[in-house]
Amino acid sequence: DYGTGGDFFVCAMWTTPPPSPPANDECAGAVLLPVGSGCTWTNGTSSYATQSAVPITNLCDAQLVDNDDVWYRFVAPPAALTITVDGDGNGTTGYDAVFALAYATGCGDTFNQLLDCADATGPGGTESVEVDFLLPGTTYYIRVFDAGAQNPVPGTFRICLQASNSTSINDGATEGLRTLWSDAANGRYRFQLPTGSRGAVSLD
Repeated sequence: DYGTGGDFFVCAMWTTPPPSPPANDECAGAVLLPVGSGCTWTNGTSSYATQSAVPITNLCDAQLVDNDDVWYRFVAPPAALTITVDGDGNGTTGYDAVFALAYATGCGDTFNQLLDCADATGPGGTESVEVDFLLPGTTYYIRVFDAGAQNPVPGTFRICLQASNSTSINDGATEGLRTLWSDAANGRYRFQLPTGSRGAVSLD
């Protein structure tokens, strides 16, 4: 109204129902990923995903927009682990993947232990990190999303977890030492202490 004006109402509606979000849109639906000696890809998408109510503190960059995040989980092996997310395309059409590795006791807990984060490439690129500090047998979570504010369609990517060629020894007789394993690929030995341990360590 050009003059003094008055109240009015505006209505916006879908002519068809909006698409459903992916099954792993929220942490409770996190997809269990296999861990193998080779890279076995699991296909994923975040098309029509919504921003999770579960926060993960200190993501890679405060400028990232995690409005279309989806969730995965895995059980840590007694070996170093490589996590890879492939953006499934080229610089024009590919998914600009970002992923965060975090730990919490469950989806209802606060994910305040951000263990690693990957955002090194652009659209269609491949993000990858190697972690060798996870506690074997413990469940960890991976949150994948597109770096931009737009919700990409089709928004497809693929993810895999690959364990190194290693053997492990669980020392149940010693309270301090949890796990010791050797990595045949590089000849290194690794050991895992209980979470929160501090001070000097002596190995005989």
